[in-house]
Amino acid sequence: MLTADQLRAARAMLNWGQEQLAQESGISRPTIKRMEGPMGPARSSVATLAAVRDALEAAGIEFLVEDEMSGPGVRRRKTSATLLSRQADAINRVVKFRITYEKRDYDCVLRSTVLDGLDRRVPGYATATEIEAAFDRHAGLVIDHARKVVAEGLARDGALTLWPEDFAATG
Repeated sequence: MLTADQLRAARAMLNWGQEQLAQESGISRPTIKRMEGPMGPARSSVATLAAVRDALEAAGIEFLVEDEMSGPGVRRRKTSATLLSRQADAINRVVKFRITYEKRDYDCVLRSTVLDGLDRRVPGYATATEIEAAFDRHAGLVIDHARKVVAEGLARDGALTLWPEDFAATG
C-alpha cells in the first residue's frame, strides 16, 4: 500500500509538481492532493492507485515496502541501460545520446518535440541548454524507452530514433 509520504517523496525525486503527476497518471490534481494529504491514499480506488503508481514507476521510481529494519520508502530504479553521453542540437531540434545495454553501445536520437510534449511546452525549447535540461529531467524515462526499443530488436545497426508517438502512452 502506498503512503502519502511515498507519493510526495517520489514526486520530489522526479522534480514533479502535483499537476505533472496528474497529467502523467491521468488522475485529477485534486485527487493527487487528497492522496498526499493526512488521510493518504487509503480511500483511493484500486484503479487510481495503479495509475499513479504506474506513472511514477514509468518515470523510474521504485517503491520500497516496510520491513523489520525500515519503513516504506522510495528510490530511483537503476535502469539496465546506462547513459554514456548526450548532446543537444538546437538547430535540428534533437538530442543525440549514447547508451550501453547488455555490453553493447547504441547511438540514439531523440526528437526534442518528445521533451516538449512531456513538459507540455509550447512552442517548445529553443536553445541547446533548455533541451539538455529537459532531457536531464526525463532521462530515466527516455533511457528506459530506448532500452525497450533495443530489447525488442528494433534498433538498426546499433542506432535508433525516438519519436513523439513512442511516448504517446506516457504523456
